[in-house]
Amino acid sequence: MKNIINISSLRIIFATTALSLLMIGCGSEDPENDGNHIPDVNIVQNNKTVNVGTKVNLTAVAVDVDGDTLKHKWTFTSRPTGSSATLTTNTKKSTSFTADKAGKYVVKFSAKDTVDAEGKDTVTITAKDAGLISNTCTGYTEIAGKTYTTDTTLDGCFKVTRDININNNALLTIKPGSTLVFAEGVDLEVGEKGSLKAIGTAAQPIIFTAEQKTAGYWEGINFYYSNNVKNELAHVIVEYAGGGNGWYGNIHVNASESSPTRLKIRDSILRHGLKNGFHFDNGTILSEFKNVTSTKNALHAGNIAASNLNDIDFTSKFTGNTKNSLRVYGGTVKKDSVWNKLTVPVFVSSDLNINAFLTIKAGNTFIFDSAIDLEVGQTGALKAVGTAKEPILFTADQKTAGYWEGINFYYSNNVKNELTHVIVEYAGGGNGWYGNIHVNASESSPTRLKIRDSILRHGLKNGFHFDNGTILSEFKNVTSTKNALHAGNIAASNLNDIDDTSNFTGNTKNSLRVYGGTVKKDSVWNKLTVPAFVSSDLDINAFLTIKAGSTFIFANAIDLEVGQTGALKAVGTAKEPILFTADQKTAGYWEGINFYYSNNIKNELEYITVEYAGGGNGWNGNIHVNASKSSPTRLTIKNSTLSNGTKYGIWLDDGSIVNNDIKTANTFTNNTKGDIGSN
Repeated sequence: MKNIINISSLRIIFATTALSLLMIGCGSEDPENDGNHIPDVNIVQNNKTVNVGTKVNLTAVAVDVDGDTLKHKWTFTSRPTGSSATLTTNTKKSTSFTADKAGKYVVKFSAKDTVDAEGKDTVTITAKDAGLISNTCTGYTEIAGKTYTTDTTLDGCFKVTRDININNNALLTIKPGSTLVFAEGVDLEVGEKGSLKAIGTAAQPIIFTAEQKTAGYWEGINFYYSNNVKNELAHVIVEYAGGGNGWYGNIHVNASESSPTRLKIRDSILRHGLKNGFHFDNGTILSEFKNVTSTKNALHAGNIAASNLNDIDFTSKFTGNTKNSLRVYGGTVKKDSVWNKLTVPVFVSSDLNINAFLTIKAGNTFIFDSAIDLEVGQTGALKAVGTAKEPILFTADQKTAGYWEGINFYYSNNVKNELTHVIVEYAGGGNGWYGNIHVNASESSPTRLKIRDSILRHGLKNGFHFDNGTILSEFKNVTSTKNALHAGNIAASNLNDIDDTSNFTGNTKNSLRVYGGTVKKDSVWNKLTVPAFVSSDLDINAFLTIKAGSTFIFANAIDLEVGQTGALKAVGTAKEPILFTADQKTAGYWEGINFYYSNNIKNELEYITVEYAGGGNGWNGNIHVNASKSSPTRLTIKNSTLSNGTKYGIWLDDGSIVNNDIKTANTFTNNTKGDIGSN
């Protein structure tokens, strides 16, 4: 049988290295330095033809007979046009690079001694496209249907005219260089009690092909609930398969969690399929999936459950299919997993549930089908950390706001939850979803999340929604824009966590919605790029500082109350005052700021404006001070404006302790009952 030249992984043959050491001479004399010798140098390289995408390992031997310390250096002298291959190191005896383009890579190794005498050697590595491998058989042995019940070996060229079945604990072994050509509608099935071992080599792959070069002409290789560690495919080509009802890939694995199938596949090519290159049922156990090329298939590169994404390596190549993606049909991640960056996006066609610690590598893209979500459950955690150059993208199959639901952190109290350099877009659809990122939490069942350097956009509702009980360990440099409602929707307790570097402009509602609640810990509310829209009452039971330039817009009949255990310091500047206003510019539209028996010297208001307030029973001013002689309230207010109130600008109960110049140090405009009222 002819040997088939293939592109392959490089192997350093240690015996060759030893022989090379013996063959190195004593070194030529250095013509520029009497008595010195030029170092002897030799690059030891056995295989000089590789696949595109292969990691090439290079080792050199350098000897100086004078005993001088040598300085080593690796360099490319030429690379294929368009190649960006780089050497992992250039100062040691071993290095490597990945051949990213077809063509010749010429690499030089040099060694210099202490007087700069230089010995050098070069090697040429040729990278070829894996798709060039083809069938070279000239004659065939017919297999007219066969059920293998004892261990059998196939070696040669075969024409399979009816189905092959492997059962009864039998192992079918196929030797390197063999070719099996299948007739129309025929398959190779590895049954529950069978196993298949087809291990070729780079130079002699095993080919499973069709009698006619038509996608779906034969059915393919089916592993049918075969829970056998012997199942292994290496250096195989499976092509023109995927025909027949119930077949979803050139390689099709039937499995379930209760009846798993085991498979190891590496260094192989799956191409020209009628459907996907491969299909793995939920319950497939992949002991290895490495350097697999799935290309030129009529659907996706592959079709798998979420539980198997952990097994897909970053060296596999999934480009060139009709649908430019790897399809994940959903499911639950139950063990700690890492999802590598793939050469194509991941298309998610049903809900993903994360019940373990999931890490998503930089550069990944996930495309979600209609009404689909990614949910991080109570026992799960998600770490999706991209980079500025390689963000992680969560997007929709159709660029329509709310097309998918989004990412939901569901009572996940895990410090590992982190989103960095991610983009989440076109989400927020579905009942109960209020943001592209939606956090379910409560004070008794909190959710923890760190999010920074990220973009939330084109949402049907808000860019993000955090339930009261969300613990934000970091919220920094987040852009939330082009959403149909607000930039975000949060409880008052989380306003302390929102940094002043985040950008919330460009949404339909030009604000960050704060749905009220209680501030129970000392907090600082930064100046935001948009106003805070307050839709329900705010209760301050700790020391709250509001930074200059902040704006708060209150919904109808809403108030901000500083309780007995609270204090408020809202100090603006002449150029950046703090504004407390109403959603509608109507006197009494909201209730105002109430200091409720807060005997705290930290209560300080300066350069603020409080307007259109004083509504509600028991409210007598834009600022209302509840106090008594036995329970006083303390407040200093200067350089502030109280205007357009339905009652007084400021109301002071008997027992209020305020600055003596409260009337002259502030400006009162257009308040119905007057400037300052008291009892």
